Amino acid sequence: MFNEKIRSLRKATGISQEELAEKLDVTRQAVTKWESGFVFPDILNLIKMSELFKVTIDSLVKEEACGGQELADKQDMDLCQAFVHSAKLQTYAVNGQPESLTLRQGSKDYRYQLDDYSYHDSYLGNELFVGEEVVYHQQQPIWSLSYAGNVLSQRFSSSFLKEALGQVPSNRPFRGPNHYHQGKYYYQCQNQGDFKWFQGSEVIFYEQEKVFELFFHGGELT
Repeated sequence: MFNEKIRSLRKATGISQEELAEKLDVTRQAVTKWESGFVFPDILNLIKMSELFKVTIDSLVKEEACGGQELADKQDMDLCQAFVHSAKLQTYAVNGQPESLTLRQGSKDYRYQLDDYSYHDSYLGNELFVGEEVVYHQQQPIWSLSYAGNVLSQRFSSSFLKEALGQVPSNRPFRGPNHYHQGKYYYQCQNQGDFKWFQGSEVIFYEQEKVFELFFHGGELT
């Protein structure tokens, strides 16, 4: 049902009814009516929601766009992608403090949970490090990203990296944006594939010197 899709996408993105209303320039009461199934939004608001949640209008309004399980699977991945974007913004990129309780000896771990979804990022090492992010739905692993990074120079700035990761795009929530620049630091991230299966890399330059690099890959777990 449309109202259930909107409610699930909003929660997976980590925003309240008030915040959604503000982004769409409508009242909170309007959002409440949509999520209750009493009122259907007009086409302009459907377009805004499709852009905000990075889903097609068809996936919002049609019950059988792909037919059966294929449609359900697509909707699940849309929700997972929105949740991953929210998790990135709520963990390393913002807080910068791993939990004291770790999954493995010597690891640093970040966790985030929203309703039936949970996110766990665990990595080992310091200047040379490896790690893995896993998303669980109802305690079952459904998506993963593995990465390996290397600090190449003392000019590397972890605060700049966090700043870049804080710009993670919602339509490709792997690491940071394609390009980000601040002062003498320049960040670049490239990837191939989509949310279901991807690989990519990121680098940071200080002027002309490469000071950091990271490689990642992953996708849907079936």
